[in-house]
Amino acid sequence: RRVAENAAAARSRFLAMMSHEMRTPLNGVAGFADLLASRSDLDEEALRQARQIRESSNGLLILVEDILDFARGEHAVSPEPLDLAAVAREAMGPSRVAAEAMGLSLTIDDRLPARSRFDCDSRALRQALCPLIANAVKFTTEGGVTVRLDRAGEGIVIRVSDTGCGIEPDHHAELFEAFSQADASTTRLHDGVGLGLALAARHVHRLGGRIEVDSRPGEGSTFTLHLPLARAADAPAEAAPPVQPAPAVTPTEDSAPNGTPRTPRVLVVDDHPVNREVARIMVQAFGCEVVEACDGHEAVDAAAAGVLDLVLMDVRMPRMDGLEATRRIRALPDARGAVPVVAMTADAMPEDVVRCLGAGMNAHLAKPVSQAALFAIVSRALAGDLPPAEVQAEAA
Repeated sequence: RRVAENAAAARSRFLAMMSHEMRTPLNGVAGFADLLASRSDLDEEALRQARQIRESSNGLLILVEDILDFARGEHAVSPEPLDLAAVAREAMGPSRVAAEAMGLSLTIDDRLPARSRFDCDSRALRQALCPLIANAVKFTTEGGVTVRLDRAGEGIVIRVSDTGCGIEPDHHAELFEAFSQADASTTRLHDGVGLGLALAARHVHRLGGRIEVDSRPGEGSTFTLHLPLARAADAPAEAAPPVQPAPAVTPTEDSAPNGTPRTPRVLVVDDHPVNREVARIMVQAFGCEVVEACDGHEAVDAAAAGVLDLVLMDVRMPRMDGLEATRRIRALPDARGAVPVVAMTADAMPEDVVRCLGAGMNAHLAKPVSQAALFAIVSRALAGDLPPAEVQAEAA
């Protein structure tokens, strides 16, 4: 038993380290590609190339996450009240560039009650939908992909439908087996390692549901998720719509000495100069002033020295890591200790999120970071819309 427990612990450490080490360089690739793709001073061919780099980095990230999730095996879910349509939109994100390049539509058909929320693990649902949507885009040359959400008895039914090439009935039974592919020949038209559908089925099973496929050659495919999700309290009627990317964030209400609204001030903490540069350029594009720190000691000093509106905190850093730095920031007096802190880190396992929140951070943003995702978290932080910080015991 001790040997098995030690082996399981070693595997967990290995997977966490591999996730971190692969996400770190991807953050630079995806981040700079995102920045280049949003520039207006590049010619059309340069923009196309930047978008291709971004699409390739997205594909590599999906592959990395699929392999790590498959190696990780089953793990517990953490249900919370969710807007399921919002999770479906998020799951579409990695496939949007490929769909746009192929002229395909990506549609959410939300037939759930307005403002309804259901208890579900957002990560498990997103990771179940991502490969289904990516596969639908991959095997569709014209038309589009639709994700439809319905009530069904005491649960939810989510259908991912495409107008693609369809699948031979003889292959349906093996679709959800790991490394299984309908065409495994060296002359096949589509790439992939055959993990996506196996992982989708695994995550659906973790949520207590089942997955079915209905497909015929030339008639497209529909993958149906039957999920026994309990209804949670509806979102309040006055809830604001999801934040969308915009050129700049709103200045803070407190004023500068001359009476004008003060420019939001964001501290970027990261020991990797490329990651700091990517974050600085992205945050400055939102209209914020950026202060940089390369480790936890510098972060605590910066937080103690002046007014900050947000801290974007890396976790693994020399001298002092981001967890300890956050605990020390929370111990600062007055508003300096209450500044919103968001983990912006390549530590992306579920237990990493728990550790970050337990250290007093308000939210967690996994690398590689897109400009849209960063804008959303910055906007929420400046609007005071992040969950409150809760510092737990040192062991967390």
